[in-house]
Amino acid sequence: MRLSGVRIEFFADDLDAAWEILVDVFERHPQRAASEMYYLLRTGNPPSVSVLRHVSDPVLLTALTNEDTLTAARWDGLWKLSTTDPKATWAVNLQERLLHWVASQKPGARLPARFPKTSTAPTAFWGKARAIALSKHGQVTSARKQLERTPADPQQAAMLGGLYLRAHQPEQALKLPKLSLDSQHYLVRVALTDRQLRAQRKRATGELRQLIEGELAARAKDWNTAARHVGSKDRKAAYARAARLAKSDQLAYARFLNEQHSRLFASAESGFLRGLSMHYGALKQARQRKAIEAAMERGDERWRALQAYTAWLEKHPKAPNSRQVLSEADQIYIRMTSNGGGSGFWQEHAGKTKLIQRLRAVGKQVRANAP
Repeated sequence: MRLSGVRIEFFADDLDAAWEILVDVFERHPQRAASEMYYLLRTGNPPSVSVLRHVSDPVLLTALTNEDTLTAARWDGLWKLSTTDPKATWAVNLQERLLHWVASQKPGARLPARFPKTSTAPTAFWGKARAIALSKHGQVTSARKQLERTPADPQQAAMLGGLYLRAHQPEQALKLPKLSLDSQHYLVRVALTDRQLRAQRKRATGELRQLIEGELAARAKDWNTAARHVGSKDRKAAYARAARLAKSDQLAYARFLNEQHSRLFASAESGFLRGLSMHYGALKQARQRKAIEAAMERGDERWRALQAYTAWLEKHPKAPNSRQVLSEADQIYIRMTSNGGGSGFWQEHAGKTKLIQRLRAVGKQVRANAP
């Protein structure tokens, strides 16, 4: 009968009275009270601060602590409560909720007075939430130390890798065991210097080693030098063929490069390309944008093919097959810039380059010469 008053008070617009009934009943019938609490929470009617002051059960108080009920004024008191039994499950969970609340606040707000000073990590979520809060408040070094002591998982690796990158330590980021393949691609192709790549190759195995070798090859001054960077016999043979064609038949060379898309250097994974396109579009620093541009141009066989196509057309604008060759080059450009989210980088960058300006200029000559 006592619980029937909850709905009566609720529909009478006295939410505090409804919650006071539930808090009282919870002490004797926690399961039945919890069911009614769930209904109120699901309908967007959390308890007020005045009601929460009367909650003595720490488990219930923890369950009712979230972004709807937390305030800056309550934070320190709740953290102090969590330290009264620090090994209890509810205490760790309460601290996680409190840290998550701080991490969710806008940058600039002051950290609470009782915000933990040490880089402990009773759980991975605890450590990541504290690190986010510290990073938002400009304490990047402390955030990095926190993540270094936090159990490794893909999210922890992504966060810590980002902080290493901000500290100009991409080689440290690449060593993280749980780092995603897309993140490894970015570090190898964009962030690491030649010296760092050579050092990392000594310890790398499997797919990561192939990725590093491919990037070193992409940065080589010529195909013969590129071949010395890779261990794969197939890649060595492909580089040798590219070297022969580059000297003997530029048009065949251009077609060969296009056919070898995603084989000579690094695979073009759609997820990586979408992420890189979004990152590139949001970047403001010219140095970082140029680093991505250089990496994408040297590492995409299609771009190298366009370079060869353009050079051939400039030498043979009146050749009988020049219109067909121009069409092949145009088709490559269209595919590079019209492949959904994965082509965002090329959509933004390619049209501004001198190469595409040259291609457009010679294209006008070819079309003017056509019968």
